[in-house]
Amino acid sequence: DEAVLITQEFHLPRALYLCESFGIDSIGYSADKRVYANEREDAFREFLARVQAFYEATLFRHDPKFLGERVEIFPEES
Repeated sequence: DEAVLITQEFHLPRALYLCESFGIDSIGYSADKRVYANEREDAFREFLARVQAFYEATLFRHDPKFLGERVEIFPEES
């Protein structure tokens, strides 16, 4: 139901969008510590990944393939 996302800044908007699309309340933090050498290639790849994410989140909506038992990260106190 909730997620904290930590990833590179250029991935973050897509990750947050996907969470929102699937009803997951999320917040994101950038993990960038440096400038990446292949920024142009990464930006192009991310553009294509965003297009794919849009189609997956709005048109296809596949069921998860690898869904195990739910794991509570912060279990409620008894």
